[in-house]
Amino acid sequence: MKKRPFLWHSPSSLRNDESMFRTWRRTCSTAIARASPSSSPPSANGDFTHSPSASSAPSLLPFNLQLCSLNRSGRFQSAVDLFNSVTSSEISPDVVTYNTVLFSYVSIGCLNQAQNLFDEMPERNEISYNTLLKGYCQNDFSIDAFALFGRMKERGPAPNSRTYSILIDFLCANFDSRKGVILFSEMLKSGLVPSLPTYNCLLAGLCKEQKVKLAKSFYSRMIKIGIKGNVVSYTGFITSLCRERTIHEAKLLFDEMINYGFTPNVITFSSLIHGFSTNGQLENALNILTQMGRFGLKPNVVTYTCVIAGLCKEGRVEKALGFLEEMKKQGVNPNEYTYTTLLDGLCKIGQNEKAESLFRQMEEKIGFEEKSRVFAHNIMISGYCKLGQTESAIRVLYEMREKGILPDIVSYNTLMDGFCKTGKNGINYAKCILGIMEKTGVKMNNVSYNVMMDCLVKLGEVREALGLMKEMNCRGIAPDAISFDIVSHAIEREVCL
Repeated sequence: MKKRPFLWHSPSSLRNDESMFRTWRRTCSTAIARASPSSSPPSANGDFTHSPSASSAPSLLPFNLQLCSLNRSGRFQSAVDLFNSVTSSEISPDVVTYNTVLFSYVSIGCLNQAQNLFDEMPERNEISYNTLLKGYCQNDFSIDAFALFGRMKERGPAPNSRTYSILIDFLCANFDSRKGVILFSEMLKSGLVPSLPTYNCLLAGLCKEQKVKLAKSFYSRMIKIGIKGNVVSYTGFITSLCRERTIHEAKLLFDEMINYGFTPNVITFSSLIHGFSTNGQLENALNILTQMGRFGLKPNVVTYTCVIAGLCKEGRVEKALGFLEEMKKQGVNPNEYTYTTLLDGLCKIGQNEKAESLFRQMEEKIGFEEKSRVFAHNIMISGYCKLGQTESAIRVLYEMREKGILPDIVSYNTLMDGFCKTGKNGINYAKCILGIMEKTGVKMNNVSYNVMMDCLVKLGEVREALGLMKEMNCRGIAPDAISFDIVSHAIEREVCL
């Protein structure tokens, strides 16, 4: 169980919780409703102890209003200080007072104090429970949250729609939307009506976890009872359907979204374009890109990269390069994925000179991650090796080391494979690469051994290939199907000899 620490941190996340502030506006309205028409608001200096009446009861109203005002302005600690500065002889707090201060404690992360105040309260209502519950969920205290929820169900007050909404939101945020569905069903059985944000939160959670079948079922239920999604839920659902390669359903949902009067955003369009591109429907992807402009939206780097990837996949690299220039003109900076996608596309069609030029452009860019830079160099090494230009490939490897970029196992395996395919002398160069690997601390994997064994078998060096298989086992590297296939051919060849 996670302990509740004494926390003092920025309350900005809670301050932005509009639903909680709506609750406190209602609290203030309750306090105002209790006042007589002649009641005066608290003064600017916070003097709440004087009121038009000589009795003590009316003085509670300006005090509660002052606390609510401090909370609304984000001065949660000031509200706590004001509450603690008043003695019980000066004022007798009611449930509104306690709830307001409880919210203050939760907002500054003082959950221990919030719990103590909650326990001291002579009277508690749904707002009291929901405020503390929200604090637990905000700080990831799931055990405390569900214990409090159980206490509500056992002792009362009964959980309301807000209670369930807080817990469902927490579960979906923590990738446990299946439990969220269970709570949702329980909510309906209790006769409570879920809000639109609750529906959308649960649908988005299911989509985020790729529980597409469950999301479809839940969405059907929403439609039957006349609940419409919003841009966020539609986009999440469309993205999930595209990942599942059910692109036709994604397009239907996209059209439905527009028919219901919701305007797709850049993420919606990018998801659909990516879905069409990866499913070999590039023309549909380009049509969606055109439609995007009709909504007054501009493609971002993700949108352009999806289109470029689709074009490269179909070998239409020249058109992909055209989109690279277009995105630059539009002020959209290509990222590492844009460049590496184009590099790979150019190398696959043997356009190494253009790839080299683009590679140099990428090199000039600052801020690319080490991993992306290694990946880009590996693409170039592979491209040169496919054309038998091993000298250029080894040059790229040395350039990497000069720039302080550490070649990885893929870099070395690609080079070894390239040398092995050049003929009898290639195996010697491949062995030199193995020596460099050992010196730099890069350990061989099953791909390294497979490349060497395959080359040796083809050169008739069967015994040396079998020796590598034994070495592979001794080093604890598990052979794969390719390893066994190479060895079986080696044994056959040995028997024939």
